[in-house]
Amino acid sequence: MMHQNLSMSVNVRPADLIDALRRNKAAHLEEYARAVKVYLADLRTKFAELTERAEEADLTVDYNVHLIKPVDNTKLYDKYIGMFTLATDDVIEINTEDYGCVVDDNWDWAVAGKASNMFYSSRSR
Repeated sequence: MMHQNLSMSVNVRPADLIDALRRNKAAHLEEYARAVKVYLADLRTKFAELTERAEEADLTVDYNVHLIKPVDNTKLYDKYIGMFTLATDDVIEINTEDYGCVVDDNWDWAVAGKASNMFYSSRSR
């Protein structure tokens, strides 16, 4: 019988966790940079449209800019990289949930940031 949520723990060298976090951070920064590029282009387009409508004195327009800002989680990656860098243990015990976060990048904040950034980065060239 297969267990989808088998709970286990393993001992891992802090350096291996740091490497995983650095890879995840690099992927995040790449996606974030693409998202920012598209976001800024969308923002310029929206401002141009709103400026044109304002010059026409159109008061029926909603002049608020409703664009979701890309999410930068760099500081959160750095927090955990710093934590494992300061570890004095040769190995750290992690469970399946920890592994999912650190290695597979399935933190709540990473998943939410990825969803927000993918809105833009999927449209980048």
